[in-house]
Amino acid sequence: MPRHDRTLAWRETLIVHAALETGLLEGFAEPRTPEQAAARAGLDPRAARTVATALGAAGYLEAAGEGALRLSGRGAALVSPSPGADPAGELFLEARAMRSHLALADALRSGRAQDEVSAGDRPTRERFMRAMRQVAAPRAADTVAAVGPPRGAGRLLDVGGAPGTYARAFAAAGWRVTVVDLPETLAIGEPD
Repeated sequence: MPRHDRTLAWRETLIVHAALETGLLEGFAEPRTPEQAAARAGLDPRAARTVATALGAAGYLEAAGEGALRLSGRGAALVSPSPGADPAGELFLEARAMRSHLALADALRSGRAQDEVSAGDRPTRERFMRAMRQVAAPRAADTVAAVGPPRGAGRLLDVGGAPGTYARAFAAAGWRVTVVDLPETLAIGEPD
């Protein structure tokens, strides 16, 4: 990827992540001016106007007349994900990875992890689980094929596997799978 494209990608990720995290993007579910969307989300109107301009340029918002903006199809997919796809979840994972990489020097000095995967409120954990399912879905069948069928009463331990994507794929191939994860994460993972 050319350097210019990489620069745009990280900037867009952080702008859209901030708009999602603060509720600004959701503020455009109905046509509103940036100032109205900022007021609805309790945000600074000037900063919201700047971010709304960037969101429009990136195709997440579109003009709705009289200075108002509304979600485009691309923006709506982030605010209201479908059951099979959560592009916002992937965006949150990417932003989290960026934060972790920015803190890498501190981690090298202190030895402390900079990102706690299990942290956050229930909606944050649910979004993380959806994103992990979406990332794992295209890989699960190939992983099962690489391991092959179980011999005898094959047992498999899936540590940190609460999203259940790999566990379900291995179980369908005849493995007896046990998933181990944090209790609150397992509750969200909807284990079978």
